[in-house]
Amino acid sequence: MALAKAKAETDTLRVKCQYLQEKIEDLTKERDFLRQQLSEVTEPWQVVKRYKSVLEIFKRGSNMADAFRKYGVDRNTIVQSAAIAELVIAAPEKYEEINDKNAKGEKLSNIAQKCQDAIMADENIANKIQTMKTFKNNLPLNTP
Repeated sequence: MALAKAKAETDTLRVKCQYLQEKIEDLTKERDFLRQQLSEVTEPWQVVKRYKSVLEIFKRGSNMADAFRKYGVDRNTIVQSAAIAELVIAAPEKYEEINDKNAKGEKLSNIAQKCQDAIMADENIANKIQTMKTFKNNLPLNTP
């Protein structure tokens, strides 16, 4: 009797283990797909969307490290392209000026540098961005 009970319990645990293994595989595939989607940021509008998503998580009370982790992006990725999003948020008209001059398919790093240069060249924009960071309307990143 005890042997039959143990065998039934073993079978139940084996089925449960198989189910959990399948669940792990499904979640791993989903995670890999989402990571791929996040890493394929090639356009400035995608940079802005990602930045705003992280900003919203941060505004809801998370610290910055948690916001990056919850969104699935590392801090340096955001920092490298933050100037694009900060300029779009703080001075959209200035960003449009820069964007109109961009060549189709220009590297994001070049666009980010142009945005950073525009921010540094205009003290009013730089001050506005700093003020927005103080009131959580921009991420409080230490960018050059």
